[in-house]
Amino acid sequence: MNRRRQDVATVRISDEEYSRLESKFEALKNEFTACRRKLDSKCEALLILSKELDQCRSERDQFKLMAEQLRERCHTLKTSLSGKVCIHNLSNFVEHLRFKHMYPHLTGLN
Repeated sequence: MNRRRQDVATVRISDEEYSRLESKFEALKNEFTACRRKLDSKCEALLILSKELDQCRSERDQFKLMAEQLRERCHTLKTSLSGKVCIHNLSNFVEHLRFKHMYPHLTGLN
């Protein structure tokens, strides 16, 4: 016939051996439970760290964009100021004109 027969072996062990195996089984079960809790905790921590990493990447991208915009703005300002007199030089120029006006006889010394 196509049916398989399962052979069941009967093992006789002493009460002392049974208690030892039962104790070992409980210890392994407790260790498994502790490992399962550790794994769950580490999975939660990994999820938190992954979210933080995504947030840091997003902030990095925003800072890169801001830095690029500031570079462009700085370049635009430099370009618009090139050929124009800056305020510091302008104040020196005005002072020079005052000096020339007040002391025309000394203007040939400059």
